[in-house]
Amino acid sequence: MTLSDTGHTVEGTGAVVDGNVVRIQNAGNYVISGTCTNGQIIVTAAKEDKVRLVLNGMSLQSETDAPLIVESADKVTLTLAAGTENAFSDANQTASAPERSEGANACVYSREDLVINGEGALTVHGNFNNGIASKDDLRIVSGTVTVASARNNGLKGKDAVSILDGTIVVKSDDDGIKSDNETDAGRGVINMFGGNVTIECGDDGFQATTSIQIAAGTATVRAGGQQLNSPNSYAAPGCLQR
Repeated sequence: MTLSDTGHTVEGTGAVVDGNVVRIQNAGNYVISGTCTNGQIIVTAAKEDKVRLVLNGMSLQSETDAPLIVESADKVTLTLAAGTENAFSDANQTASAPERSEGANACVYSREDLVINGEGALTVHGNFNNGIASKDDLRIVSGTVTVASARNNGLKGKDAVSILDGTIVVKSDDDGIKSDNETDAGRGVINMFGGNVTIECGDDGFQATTSIQIAAGTATVRAGGQQLNSPNSYAAPGCLQR
């Protein structure tokens, strides 16, 4: 898949081009490169389908909406190809803008589980609201992930945010990393098991409705609010720094 202002191109099956939008409709691996200053990728796979998007040196912006939206799938994985720089950026539109897809309150927005891995880099500019958000679980396994700006939260997983490894930089106006499921037992949690996280934010660094656990790795948090804000918070010795 090659993105372009003059027309996206897709080789193979499972995805179609609809104007300036690429619609991914089936399970599979999709390698994405190229640059587009006003377009979208929308995933509308079946609920049992696993979709992997290999970001292979791509940049995608949208003038009106979230550039990447996962509407349906079992799970979507963003794999950052080794040695590549990749970017998403959305526009600063008001919450009532009719062009914005319903519920898409992040630059990278998923209604399903979202995983980020690989050995490349991803930079996100959340000019509208959140940087990267999942309505289910958000998991970062590896790679360099930078939320260069977010008008609300930097990283958000409604059910859970899990960080296994990688280098993560978040700059946000509100909370840095957030999980806010208040209704389901065992949800609304943040777990960090490794990696290097740096947060600069206007409110809390880590905010979760149930629990926060920083078991390993290093988290450097400069926050306008609390470094950790949850009814149950734990940081292993030496893991949390200012």
